[in-house]
Amino acid sequence: MGSLPTGSLRRLQLLLFFLLVGYPEASSLLVEVKVPRYRTCDSEARLSCHYSLEGETLYSLKWYKGDSQFYQYIPGNPQPKTYFKVPGVNVDESQSTEGEVLLAGLQVASSGAYRCEVITEAPTFVTKFGEGNMTVIDPPLTAPTLKGANSAYRLGDLINVTCSSDPSTPPVTLHWAINDRPVMNPHMLQQLTTSSLQSDNLRHRSRLGLMFRAAARHFVRGTMRLKCTASIGSVYSRSQETTVIEASFLERSQAEESRGYPFFFFSGASSTWGQSCQLAIVSTLFLTLVKSWLWDESIYAKEETARHRQPGSKLPQAPNAPLCRVRSHSECHLSQINETRNMGLLPRGKNPSVATKFETPAGTNSERQHPIRI
Repeated sequence: MGSLPTGSLRRLQLLLFFLLVGYPEASSLLVEVKVPRYRTCDSEARLSCHYSLEGETLYSLKWYKGDSQFYQYIPGNPQPKTYFKVPGVNVDESQSTEGEVLLAGLQVASSGAYRCEVITEAPTFVTKFGEGNMTVIDPPLTAPTLKGANSAYRLGDLINVTCSSDPSTPPVTLHWAINDRPVMNPHMLQQLTTSSLQSDNLRHRSRLGLMFRAAARHFVRGTMRLKCTASIGSVYSRSQETTVIEASFLERSQAEESRGYPFFFFSGASSTWGQSCQLAIVSTLFLTLVKSWLWDESIYAKEETARHRQPGSKLPQAPNAPLCRVRSHSECHLSQINETRNMGLLPRGKNPSVATKFETPAGTNSERQHPIRI
């Protein structure tokens, strides 16, 4: 009988050894893998593989994308770290260590399953794996668009609107909300998704329709807000919304305005802003009127004082008051009184007499009194 080859004999001896002493406990090696769930195009991702050898010695650590190996670390080799080219995988060697690799310049092709393999040294060669999935997204360029919404609806009218997103990889998930309340009724939603091939990526354009009958519960203070949100996992979310009005509410407001009653229309979150704006406008007008009245009284007092001065003396001018050279000072004062009375701050009564001082073409001053008629 012929003898066994040396290699076969060695394997047989190892098999007999394990049968006699038993196989090593695989649980003695612990591996924890961390792979980011989502990333965007042109970003980077750090993959980490942490292990606990429990008294064993590390033989090798390897990274795979799918079934393709792109990195290995063997401490016993003259060159411990080795990299392999795999489509969609670009390893930054300067930022990669024993158990961590940094992937730079991510593309859609970088999406997939990443696996870390840890093997202990001979004679046990215990092997453990850890795995994680990463999706690289190419998001839409703009926020979703809304089509089909009218400016006003009557109770019972059919509301039929569509939300559309720009192409993306993977396709976005669309959600509708009415007055910030998510629409959960599937009978109100119409899923419409189309795909288009652009360059070498299969990019998807998503559409979601919303259709229902307008009811009183859908309106808050005469308005209803329809909002559509497009999202991809936790890394992308953009919204678009529109506000529609209940027709009867709009008609009542127009009727109030036609009868001369101001109708302030604010809805939802903007009502606080509207009330603050009204208060600011009223306060500004009130302060302006009071300031004008006080300034007019000051001017009148100065003119009365000027009447007792020597002829030829000039009346004091306000710091920012215009210098009247063509028309008399009383005419300037008359304009201010008219404006103040038009605003309702000064009562109409006996017209005062004021001293008028003006400049003649020759540059000489003359003074006369005359009544101001308003």
